[in-house]
Amino acid sequence: MATIFSLTALVALSLAGPLQDAAARNPASREVITLEIWTIEDTLIHQDGSSPEERLLREARYTLSGMIYGWDFSYTPGDRLRQVEELFHLEPLGTVPWGAPELRLRETRVRDGTRYGQFDYRLPPEAQAHRSQWESFASLHSSGTARADLLEGYQGKIAALEKALHQAVREHLRPRHPNKPHQVRGSLVLSRPPRIRTVSGYYEATVTIALEIRDATDYLLF
Repeated sequence: MATIFSLTALVALSLAGPLQDAAARNPASREVITLEIWTIEDTLIHQDGSSPEERLLREARYTLSGMIYGWDFSYTPGDRLRQVEELFHLEPLGTVPWGAPELRLRETRVRDGTRYGQFDYRLPPEAQAHRSQWESFASLHSSGTARADLLEGYQGKIAALEKALHQAVREHLRPRHPNKPHQVRGSLVLSRPPRIRTVSGYYEATVTIALEIRDATDYLLF
């Protein structure tokens, strides 16, 4: 019987390998990810008492974590005939820690009530191994776009992004599974920083992902 390794397992096996050793010996060789993050400064939108700088940092960590480690996901397509509710759940595979010395806020600026921050993140060896393995093994890609209410503040922005991840998985599966599966499990990662803008009172997020499908369970037929 053949043994099948998931991408998550292959990443774990690589962490003590040559990629990590080389990066540890030569920090200058590590990949640097540069992000520009923005947040609206209107306190009517952000009523949680958070500062613009805090929101910029939270979103930078969230985005970087999604680009380096990604998420495990489980997806149950909705089916009206079977009275099945559509469900989509994400479980982070890793996070960039608070206070990571490799994460640097290069500059901030304010324009038209929006604060922008440019971040540089020099990947530590463990993170670089994860990212390299995703690039090596993930051959499936998809994109999705979704919206969430602007008045939900920072959480609305993250909700739009996660709904876009959901949509990207749906778009990948639709032509490959014309008969809806009961449940699909796998992993996904952001291939590039998401594009997020405001449209008519909503956050609109567009994502491009790489993904691995580990299991697709069909309904039993009798």
